[in-house]
Amino acid sequence: MRKKHTYLLLNLGSLLLPLLFSFHPRIGFVKRWKSAGKAIIMTALPFVAWDVVFTRKGYWSFNEKYLTGKRLFNLPAEEVLFFGAIPFSCLFIYDILRKRPNLHLPERPSRAVFLAAALGLCCLAIRNVHRPYTFLVSLLTAPALFAFALAPRQRYRGLFLSAYLFHLIPFFLVNGLLTALPVVRYNDSANLGRRIGSIPMEDPIYSLLLLLGNVVLYERSLEKTP
Repeated sequence: MRKKHTYLLLNLGSLLLPLLFSFHPRIGFVKRWKSAGKAIIMTALPFVAWDVVFTRKGYWSFNEKYLTGKRLFNLPAEEVLFFGAIPFSCLFIYDILRKRPNLHLPERPSRAVFLAAALGLCCLAIRNVHRPYTFLVSLLTAPALFAFALAPRQRYRGLFLSAYLFHLIPFFLVNGLLTALPVVRYNDSANLGRRIGSIPMEDPIYSLLLLLGNVVLYERSLEKTP
């Protein structure tokens, strides 16, 4: 394997099993690809824009020796693919859990967890206005969690929390590789400078916001599907 294909192969590797098992008759995720695709595209648009701005400002950057050199929107093509491959894999996990109520966390405690997390992120944002990554990811995730916790019609908070916790297993594997090699380099002046292994502490919050956007839009699309 040539080093320049590393990021591409990490994306494709993340997609492989979810793609293959989507066709399994007991899973049938392929039947919901349309809903998943809509959610992924709509969520990817603001995240790609965010990525473009933060890359331009030097808050994070990419190691060219692990990239093919192809670019979209002034980002590595692999980075744009990331916003399709990773959410697809996460929605696959979420969809499997939808059919397993015994693995859903209780609704009321899950709601309390999201409210507490939102309050904590508000405090984090206020204390780190001078750190762009910490500030923005906290500022955006806090109101999203408040809205999710308080929305009267949503009845999948326990399911979402279970999916988020399950997704942390592949998250730490893939993101651990991206940050350990590193494929992605972080400017620690823009974040807390604290790591979980090689992963900035802000990344699980970023992943929470990305997954939440995809799940909410996925559920809305499924509601409209006959």
